[in-house]
Amino acid sequence: MTRKIEFTTRTLVVTTGFLFLLWFLFQVRDIILLLFTSIIFMSALDPLVERLASWKVPRAIAIFLCYIVVIGLVVALVSFIFVPIVEETGRLIRVFPDYVPALLRQINIDPAVVDRTILEKQAETLAQNIGNIVNVGRSILNGFLGVMTLAVFTFYLLLERGNLERYLAMIIAPRQQETILRVITLMESRLGAWVRGELTLMTIIGLFSYIGLR
Repeated sequence: MTRKIEFTTRTLVVTTGFLFLLWFLFQVRDIILLLFTSIIFMSALDPLVERLASWKVPRAIAIFLCYIVVIGLVVALVSFIFVPIVEETGRLIRVFPDYVPALLRQINIDPAVVDRTILEKQAETLAQNIGNIVNVGRSILNGFLGVMTLAVFTFYLLLERGNLERYLAMIIAPRQQETILRVITLMESRLGAWVRGELTLMTIIGLFSYIGLR
């Protein structure tokens, strides 16, 4: 028994609209990702901004002070970790062929049997790979526009966070405003706590790793 399938105008419009929405979201996926990341950063920084604002510091200035602290920490971290890694990796590549004979003797292999040119070629290959990694790092650093966009998004989210209740009043019925506000506040609190917890955990692990390796 055959079954007749009918497509109404409403079904066609809804399907077309849904497909168009998927296509649109795919086209602006980078912006959505930046916006979501900005929300996470906003949730992490908002308690500090609120604390400064409670000390009668203008909200915009409080945000700038938070930015200065974050940028200072990032610059210090990069200079403390990335630069020594690049320098020590280059030094290792240069001295690696000289240490190979001693290593081979440790495992009872005659260094004369191993062709030094092969080792040098392997070292050159390693150097090229390290160079590719450095180029990738430079490409990441060249994403300055993306970082600035993220900073601007986060800045405006932090700046307008105090007006959230007023915005909700414009688009949501009064009986639902309290519930929506409570949910948003809870989400921000959990996201912010997660980010701060991860940063604290990374700092502790990095500090103990540094002490142990020293």
